Amino acid sequence: MTNSKFEIFARQNRDDMLHTAKRLLQTIDDAEDAVQDIFIKIIGRIPDFADQVQEKAWLTRVLVNHCRDQ
Repeated sequence: MTNSKFEIFARQNRDDMLHTAKRLLQTIDDAEDAVQDIFIKIIGRIPDFADQVQEKAWLTRVLVNHCRDQ
């Protein structure tokens, strides 16, 4: 995934990720840190999914696992 594709991907998913992380971690600061950590962790490792539903499910699972490990 190129940098521009990753930027688009991040922009499209950031708000939903923040919402999910805040529910799990309780504070916006912790949620923002978790989302940033995930984007750093997955850059260059995002599978090429055929549709956005699979992509969103994968991203959510990565985020939830990260938050639970906090």
